Amino acid sequence: MDGSHERWVLERAARLTTPVTNTTIRYLRSFDPTCSTMTELDDPWGRPVSAYERMYDDIEAAVPGLVVHLARLTR
Repeated sequence: MDGSHERWVLERAARLTTPVTNTTIRYLRSFDPTCSTMTELDDPWGRPVSAYERMYDDIEAAVPGLVVHLARLTR
């Protein structure tokens, strides 16, 4: 997700009866404990294969933290 996706999600979330804010909505990379300040995933569209591989690595690094977060929400 990048900034344009975030705006899209927040616009739609504003229509919900349950409040959703930009503190509720998080970038996938925010679940990667090794991620620095960069939280957006780079869009590899039209770029070399290495950009797709880098994006895959970024997603793979964030998924364990996302799973832990979701498990906490469902307890």
